[in-house]
Amino acid sequence: MPRSMALATIACLGLSGCFGDAKTLPVNLDFSQTNYGFINSGGYSAGAFFAWNTVERKLEFLGDIPGFEAPRTTRRRDVTAKYSGGVDIGVELDVAAEAAAHAWIKRNSSFQIKNGARVPYNNVYTKISTFLNEDRQQGGSIAEEWGIEEAIGAPEARFIILRDVTFGDAITLDIDAETGADGSLKIPFRKGDLRVELAGHGLEDIRGDNIEIAFLVYVLDPYWKQNDGSQTLAFRRLRNIDTSTLPKLFRSIGTKS
Repeated sequence: MPRSMALATIACLGLSGCFGDAKTLPVNLDFSQTNYGFINSGGYSAGAFFAWNTVERKLEFLGDIPGFEAPRTTRRRDVTAKYSGGVDIGVELDVAAEAAAHAWIKRNSSFQIKNGARVPYNNVYTKISTFLNEDRQQGGSIAEEWGIEEAIGAPEARFIILRDVTFGDAITLDIDAETGADGSLKIPFRKGDLRVELAGHGLEDIRGDNIEIAFLVYVLDPYWKQNDGSQTLAFRRLRNIDTSTLPKLFRSIGTKS
């Protein structure tokens, strides 16, 4: 099993009694955050477009915006990504224990990206607007289907696009743990060994030839733009938006409609 399963186990060692009598601990690394962005546990492409309802706390994958193709030639090298948040520890913890667990993970873990290359795409607003407005001009209804027109002026309605993407061949977690006879990972705990089960997709599924390994996002607000007497759809970036809830929301896609 991957070393990633040891994450929360080690974290609990400094939290006396935080897991009670638990012997098995589920840990979900999907979409956790690093300094290279969110881990791409959903296999999304650069240019993936989402609707985010901040009141209902719901994220919906809408589709891919064209123009974000993977680079054919770029300098690639192994890189280290530092964990910054978003791991789901599958037990009830109080606020102090939760904060301590994540602080331990941040200090003691790192992700290794093989043959990584970071690509911050430009002209993001133009790519989105061109795609949607050309569809409207041709009688299409993508903007209507995606709820973009009705979202204009709605404070809870936001959109997200993947635009700063790190490509690579694989991502692994660099952390030490003892391997049990059954192949699971365990670390001695004051009440006995605690075994960790990895929930979600896991890092071992994120591998291929120059695929999207991690991503950052733009949070966007739609509006109508006046052009020579006509209106076209446009987007502006919303800055200083708290994205700490996004790992949980990304994980919910596929389990909620």
